[in-house]
Amino acid sequence: MPAMTQAQYKALVHILDTLVETIREVPDGMPSAHLYAMLMGDMSHDTYEHLIGILVRSGKVTQEGFLLKAVDTAKVTLH
Repeated sequence: MPAMTQAQYKALVHILDTLVETIREVPDGMPSAHLYAMLMGDMSHDTYEHLIGILVRSGKVTQEGFLLKAVDTAKVTLH
């Protein structure tokens, strides 16, 4: 797979930040299916699951069953 361009990297970080901010809007947690329902016209389920996986592995979001919760107010950084 070719390396990600700077523009692609910035777009990915923006998408991840937007997902965290959207999840944060529901302090008691957002059902993952509700979030995906908002996005399903713009991305596949596989892409959605991949992005949520990045957020969970990075520690920005927790997932308890199907409930997503934002962990803190820090922005997403990818290494």
